[in-house]
Amino acid sequence: VHATGTVARLAALVAQDQLDAELGRDLTEALHYLMGLRLRMQLRQRASGHAPTNLVKPSDLSLMDRDQLKDALVIVRRFRGLLRQRFRLDTL
Repeated sequence: VHATGTVARLAALVAQDQLDAELGRDLTEALHYLMGLRLRMQLRQRASGHAPTNLVKPSDLSLMDRDQLKDALVIVRRFRGLLRQRFRLDTL
């Protein structure tokens, strides 16, 4: 895949039938959610006078954000399983 950027790479994999369209869409949505969550947490850190980090503490999240985080991680786990299976990473 010669595309740059994660979303473009996912779209290219879907277009080449290397990735199921539903999983590609779910991964794109999960990526956008995770990036937005990180940005919101960094903005909160800056607003409170702290240096922004990439650390997101689930205990600092609302119930809805925790649920969405869990959903996003389930999608990522599904993709990791697909990669393990396709590239036989468990046999290494």
